[in-house]
Amino acid sequence: MFIATGGVIRPIISYLNTYLDIDPQSLIIAERNVASNGLQNRIIIKQSTPQGTILRHLLEDNGIGVCGFVMCNPPFYASKDEVIKATEDKEFDPNAVCTGADVEMITEGGEVGFVKRMIEESASVGRRCQWFTSLLGKHTSIASLVEILHSLKVDNYGVTEFIQGHTRRWGIIWSFGDARLPDSEPLQKVFMTLFPYAIPSGNA
Repeated sequence: MFIATGGVIRPIISYLNTYLDIDPQSLIIAERNVASNGLQNRIIIKQSTPQGTILRHLLEDNGIGVCGFVMCNPPFYASKDEVIKATEDKEFDPNAVCTGADVEMITEGGEVGFVKRMIEESASVGRRCQWFTSLLGKHTSIASLVEILHSLKVDNYGVTEFIQGHTRRWGIIWSFGDARLPDSEPLQKVFMTLFPYAIPSGNA
């Protein structure tokens, strides 16, 4: 299941996917992209709400049953002022242009607030989903989210960093299942194995 999917530009079509977003325009584009690629039988588009349960379609009505993984690209910022400040603080001007709509970039509590809700809801899903993952836009978010995982006694988790050109992003992954992340493999490689078309690799 994919949360904050936008226009479903890069679907992982080896699975039966459910894509969620709150923006009606993004959902229209997503449905158009799915139809143009003949993937209506493999990709389900659902609308969610900002105040609603993030994992509602796993917790309630979608009939998904057991889910292989949840991938999330959350809004990074808590306010418009935070977006402006983040742009001003960037070192490299050509990469500082924010092209996302406010609905894609801003949410109450920023990415920590959003992923915190997701982690808390995931405890109710438990082993019905093998892996939960989220992209993070700020390194400072990691400690807060790991603390939340510890408070729920989740010890099966990992974090990693992605670098593409001048852009740095981080990923967090956790599970309530018995499968463990391999100690012998770099975690970024594990992410790439799980989601080969969704995570940028190397320097652009």
